[in-house]
Amino acid sequence: MPQTLTTEAGVPFLRTPESAFEGLTDYPFAGRYVSFEGLRLAYVDEGPRDGPVALLMHGMPTWSYLNRKIIRRLVAAGWRCVAADHIGFGRSDKVTDDGWYSIARHVAAHRLLIETLDLRAVTLFCQDWGGPIGLAQAAEQPERFSRLVVMNTWLHHAAYAYTDALRQWNAQWQADGLFGINIPEKLSLGWFMMLPLGHMKPADLFGIIGTGTYRPDPGAGRRAPWLRRPLRGPRPGRPCRPPPLPPESALRQPSGRGRRGPGALVRGPAGLAKTHPLCLGRERRGVHRGLGPSLGGPLSAGELRPAARCRPLPPGDPRR
Repeated sequence: MPQTLTTEAGVPFLRTPESAFEGLTDYPFAGRYVSFEGLRLAYVDEGPRDGPVALLMHGMPTWSYLNRKIIRRLVAAGWRCVAADHIGFGRSDKVTDDGWYSIARHVAAHRLLIETLDLRAVTLFCQDWGGPIGLAQAAEQPERFSRLVVMNTWLHHAAYAYTDALRQWNAQWQADGLFGINIPEKLSLGWFMMLPLGHMKPADLFGIIGTGTYRPDPGAGRRAPWLRRPLRGPRPGRPCRPPPLPPESALRQPSGRGRRGPGALVRGPAGLAKTHPLCLGRERRGVHRGLGPSLGGPLSAGELRPAARCRPLPPGDPRR
């Protein structure tokens, strides 16, 4: 069980015992710590000390475990890999007051780590929230960095143009937003998965938060019957195939604020396959509005193939 502790400044936090991290697959790395504002910032430091330095920064909601395979490969190639857990994540202490957290504090904690280890000629690997935190280090201490590997992230500055989708996402985390009023938690991830499957509307989520109950909409199936097909997984003797795609006209909608429907989260001319809910988990994925391209780039209906976890169709099969 985590220990409940308090810093000398009176900040309450939880400390996860080391036993919780024993026996993790592909993660044999020993935990190391530096003290930041009376809290333990955990990090791993693997590989030869005289090797080129890789600083790996994770995003939310993960920790340095995310980079375990990168660390293993780089260390085998002679690199020194440093990967910390942001305060509140992984082995690091977890402040229980949400108001304590800020990007500025995360930046300051990592600056302390870099200076304590005196890292130089650093190659920074950063993604998600590791971007604002990690890229700030390179901007403020450029003499310590030699290369940047930037993945699905950004660095805030006055001229940065945020997409409407990101602005809306940010608004939902404010006190009166969908996520802000979902405290204590009334919604689980399962409720959100009902949206792309066509079983409920976005407004229904607010209803659940307000009343704690869900009243099904009898018209949902009539509006998008192709979304209400049961999900059939593979079984012996039956290959896993993509389900029938909806009519293209149902998904090609003009973009714009306030729009609702299954095509509301994507952009691009080939909207058909990219919005189909079962494209998630396929070998290639589409371009989600405001989030940038994911693996494989835009996808057309003819390119759908079963994911690796499904038994593939044999070569020459006309269903491929």
